[in-house]
Amino acid sequence: MSHSEVAPPPVSEEEYLHSVYEPDCDYIERTLLERNVGERLHSILQRELIVYFANPRKEWRLSPFPDQRIRLGPGRYRIPDIAIYKDPAPREAVFTTPPFIAIEIVSSEDRMSRIAKRSPTTCSSASPMFG
Repeated sequence: MSHSEVAPPPVSEEEYLHSVYEPDCDYIERTLLERNVGERLHSILQRELIVYFANPRKEWRLSPFPDQRIRLGPGRYRIPDIAIYKDPAPREAVFTTPPFIAIEIVSSEDRMSRIAKRSPTTCSSASPMFG
C-alpha cells in the first residue's frame, strides 16, 4: 500500500455475512479480499471443471459447488472457484466443512506473490486438505 492509499475500514463478520459483493469477496480477520473473476477463459475453465465433476456425480459421489462461501474458522471465509464435496454435501447457506477438493483458477491478472500470500490463509486444521 502506498503512502497515499488509505486502508479500507474493517468489516464485521456479521456485516460480511449479510452483504452482497459483486464479485463476492473472501473475508479474513475483518478485511475483505477481492478475487479475480469474470474473464472469459476463467469462466470457460470453471464451467468445464464443473461439468467434469457433475456428469459422474452419482457414480463418484462428489458434488461441485462454484463460488461457495466456506467458513474456515472465526472471522475466516474463503470462496474457491470450485469446491468439491463428498456426498452427502453440506446443506447450510455458508458451508462450515472444508471441501474434499478446492480449485482456484489462476487468472491472467493473478500474480504468484498474491497467490502465495492467499494460499496459507486458506489452510485450517479442520482437514488434511486445509492443514
